[in-house]
Amino acid sequence: MVAKTAGNGQRRRLKPEERKDELLSNAYSMIYEGGLEALTMEGLAAKSGVNKALPYHYFGTRDGVLIGLAERSYGILLGAFEEAESRASGLEAKLKALINTWIDNTQPWKVIRALETVRERFPELNRSLLVYEVKVASLISGVFASEKGMKPDMALMMSAQFVGSAQGLAWAWPTSGWSRKRLVDVWLKMNMAGLRSMENG
Repeated sequence: MVAKTAGNGQRRRLKPEERKDELLSNAYSMIYEGGLEALTMEGLAAKSGVNKALPYHYFGTRDGVLIGLAERSYGILLGAFEEAESRASGLEAKLKALINTWIDNTQPWKVIRALETVRERFPELNRSLLVYEVKVASLISGVFASEKGMKPDMALMMSAQFVGSAQGLAWAWPTSGWSRKRLVDVWLKMNMAGLRSMENG
């Protein structure tokens, strides 16, 4: 949209950051609904109701939009993870809060997975994804380190296990035939058993 409606019913011109955010929101929706191939600069302009040149003005190229989407999607996830982790107490409660947050945020994960399919072709996108992957890993490994007193290498190993199993659970749940609670409980028991086995090994 070219402008938003002000309180007096009149249309107002968007500020540059608002415009950029609106373009990213529309690009986000295009990928979520139609996959990565659905995103074109011309289509983005049309969906946003702006001049064809405007997406190029804000992002330079389609690659710039992809990088912006990586930052937006991971920003949503990290914010949700940090809030969930801070509200829970104890390792099991924190892991349960994190996995439920993972399930609740399948939309940004779908966009990220689409971006991952082309990351090797776009070095700047790959670097951006790596930065945020490290941030997610650091947050989760920090939970293991603080709650179990793990050394950094062990905490990172557990973080990698968590991320892998969490991604699988989040995508399997809709077609599993299990209730969400049952699936989360089984997942948590398996991860806690794996943790005990690693500690005893």
